Amino acid sequence: VDAAAPASLWEDEEARSRFGGLIAALLRQRYIVVVAVTRLALHRGRLVEVTRQGGVPRERPRASYEDFASRYLSRFCESLRSAADGLAHFPMINATVFDAPAWPTRRAWLVASELGQAVAPAEVPTLVHIRSQLGRLLLAT
Repeated sequence: VDAAAPASLWEDEEARSRFGGLIAALLRQRYIVVVAVTRLALHRGRLVEVTRQGGVPRERPRASYEDFASRYLSRFCESLRSAADGLAHFPMINATVFDAPAWPTRRAWLVASELGQAVAPAEVPTLVHIRSQLGRLLLAT
């Protein structure tokens, strides 16, 4: 799931319904379903920029990346559970839905991390967070 999409899942009823229906159908067929949410750092960065420019973002960017990711995943899970029958216990954070921080290269992450540490350390996910989330994602599949 692309967190940097123009509308979040809880804002787009049609997308939520289609996605919820697909997941419900896969679960009924006994498939293992794991959801990776990507580009949260980009999404949060856009919200922070709106705030810096004096605007009011549609979501609060929170104090740190990890706090923002946790809240985003909570809202994602709540909206998905309401989308289709049979999703009362799906998804669950860090069990079937994960923040999957990703950059095109390790160098790109290092540049973002160094810039983030110089400007605002809470803006970029830490390497510990990245390894933790990606490790959990691999174990779930």
